[in-house]
Parts: sequence; C-alpha cells; structure tokens
Amino acid sequence: MFIGTTQMGWSVGGGEYIKMTLASAFPISVAFYFALLTGVYVMAKSVHWMEQTYGADTSFDRCMVLTTYTSTPLFIAGFSGLWPVLWFVVFAGLLAMAYTIYLLYNGVETVMDIPEEQAFMFGTSILTVGLVVLVGMIVTSAALWGMGMMPVFTQ
Repeated sequence: MFIGTTQMGWSVGGGEYIKMTLASAFPISVAFYFALLTGVYVMAKSVHWMEQTYGADTSFDRCMVLTTYTSTPLFIAGFSGLWPVLWFVVFAGLLAMAYTIYLLYNGVETVMDIPEEQAFMFGTSILTVGLVVLVGMIVTSAALWGMGMMPVFTQ
C-alpha cells in the first residue's frame, strides 16, 4: 500500500487522485508492518491460552502455524493496495476475509488436533479474539494519529 498511496493515489467516487507524501507514508507503513506482526503473535498467544478449554494440548508453535495459515489470505490481499481504488481494495479485502474464515473453520480441527464437536466453538472463539485484536489496532492507529503520526496528503 506504500507504493499505491504514494505513487498512484486514492480516488473516492471518481474524483481527483490524492496521494500521501513519502515522509508521512513511510513511518505509517513501518508501523503497520509491525502491527501486523504483533497482531499475529497476539492471536497465536490467545489461541495457545484458549486451547485447553476446547480439548487441545498443543505447543505454541502449532498455534502460530494456525494463526499464520489462516491470516495468509489477508496478507496477500494487501497487494491490492498497489492499485488503490476503493471498490477494488474493499472487494479484495472481503474476498480475503471470507477465505480466511473458511480456512479457520476447516483448519482448526486438523492443526490443533481437537475433536470435531469442539472445532466449531474453538474457531468461533478465535474469530472473536481476532475481531478484538482488529479493534485494538484501530484504536492504536487513532491514538498514533492524535500524537502526530497523521497522514499528510498532496495532489
């Protein structure tokens, strides 16, 4: 998205393209990258913490495998930011989210080695924690914008 927002620009509703300056886009991109890594780690720790409730007894490594396995479509959808047109990015994000949820519900039983009866509830719990982590990332972004890490736009 760094390349798309600084070189191509955004157009909302077919209006003129607005680009971010390199000086503001770079720190935001670096912070976003570390936020993604932190989010995956927090999700893996949460899965590891919840696993015994649902009849699993696996290592943290397997929890990390499940987390990275299910979040891969979302990371790949980030390439849609090379062409930052709102409808395209939203469509790619929704498609990636649907496939991520599909992978989660189909992979939790196999990767975590839990009974089929528990897999649905465990997957739903993981999805809920993922939404909480997403809200935490949004709140952190808003706080960083308030502390001066706000995007600067050019035309």
